[in-house]
Amino acid sequence: MGNEYILKDSIIPRDIDGIYFAIDAEANYYSNGKGIDRLNTSAYQLLSLMKSMKKFNLDLLVDKYGELFINPPERNRLMDDVKEIFHYFMNKNYFEGSKNHSSYTSKVEKHNTNIGVSKECVAQLVMDYWGKRRHIYSAGIELTTLCNFHCIHCYNQNEEHCAKLTTNEVKKILDILYDNGVLMVYFTGGEIMSRKDFAEIYVYAKKRGFLVELLTNGSLITDEIIKIFNKYPPANVSISIYGDNDQSYYDVTGDPLGYTKVVNNITKLHQNNINMLLKYIVLKENLHCYRGIKELAAEFKQDLKYGFELFPTLHGEANNLCHQISNEEILEIEKEDIKTAQLLYLSLHGKRVTPRDKYGFEPLYMCSISRYMILIDYQGYIQPCTIMRKKEFNILNCDLKEAWSTFEKYIHICAPENFVCRNCKDFKICNPCVEKNLLFSGDKAIPSPEHCDLIHMRATEFSSEKYNPKKGGKTDGIQ
Repeated sequence: MGNEYILKDSIIPRDIDGIYFAIDAEANYYSNGKGIDRLNTSAYQLLSLMKSMKKFNLDLLVDKYGELFINPPERNRLMDDVKEIFHYFMNKNYFEGSKNHSSYTSKVEKHNTNIGVSKECVAQLVMDYWGKRRHIYSAGIELTTLCNFHCIHCYNQNEEHCAKLTTNEVKKILDILYDNGVLMVYFTGGEIMSRKDFAEIYVYAKKRGFLVELLTNGSLITDEIIKIFNKYPPANVSISIYGDNDQSYYDVTGDPLGYTKVVNNITKLHQNNINMLLKYIVLKENLHCYRGIKELAAEFKQDLKYGFELFPTLHGEANNLCHQISNEEILEIEKEDIKTAQLLYLSLHGKRVTPRDKYGFEPLYMCSISRYMILIDYQGYIQPCTIMRKKEFNILNCDLKEAWSTFEKYIHICAPENFVCRNCKDFKICNPCVEKNLLFSGDKAIPSPEHCDLIHMRATEFSSEKYNPKKGGKTDGIQ
């Protein structure tokens, strides 16, 4: 019968709208190109067979594979195909004790195979395939509105603070997303790790073959969670940064030891090679921490992202907006960030793009709403974006496909005559959000004057040749 083999539990075949993947739940995604492998149809079918069998040998595998064909090829040809794919999987270390099977692999000729049929990255597939087909590629799950921080700027501050979804309900949601071919999920809150069952939910998602991103304030990452991340690495852990010392954290979050907790946990993530993304939420109260936060990111060899613009609470209350820094201050930070400055320059000097150029007509929603992603809010309601909040479809008791079909209406709504974005000369460096407009002005067609002013200021500043990357793109911002 020959050697018996066992597929690792961590190897998960996924069918994402007809694009096939082998996903290793224990691999460190994106940082080293491992953990997600696109397969052709034959390789996916064979991997699915292996997943369904506790143990197998090549003869049994060929027999089962032949049963998939209405008119199966001759056995010798099937065996050759199976060996070629098996060899590919062996080299990928998909089997228990793969390293002990070197005697097998040395006997098999290495073919120039197209088992991994495409070098396209996931981002390309989103834009070139799933987005055009309106396939839900990514889903956010709002695990809770509970948070151990009480941030002065939070848009969720007027929501009830609770975790309404039970552990089993979150798992059911993940099962539904799996069945609908969702590849990536991100967990958000509130603070996701304030849930006692966070680790259980996270591991469940990983074992289902999702690429998992985490949005967190970084203060509640325990040693036990670090151990879990070591076994099942997240795609990334996105941590919001609110200052460069405990006092600045207290001013923003109300936690007198917030900075100490977060930096200790960032250190642990870094020491364990866990992918991170640091995002500095820039407020009047922590603008003076700019240098310290940049140094913090540099210490851990992390790029630093910025969050500048605030928007009213989901109930439309605007008292949190007083914490936003001025447009002039935003511009000074962006002028010093050479990557941001050069990207803005290139966008401004690229081909002029109008809403009609991009969409074929002048839509009200010029964003990615209802194209390839959704949010499941803390009560289980399906939202076509993170800001729109409707109690129309609950994923626990409705058909996701039906809800998604209904959401298509948003991408076909024409912009009204009074929508200023229709003919804006700086459209190509703006990402208009009509749901934010609604929160600001009560009218989807009227953006906040502050936002428009910032876009026009950026266009004026970064069209300058001094930001041209071909000329060195030197910046002269904050000193």
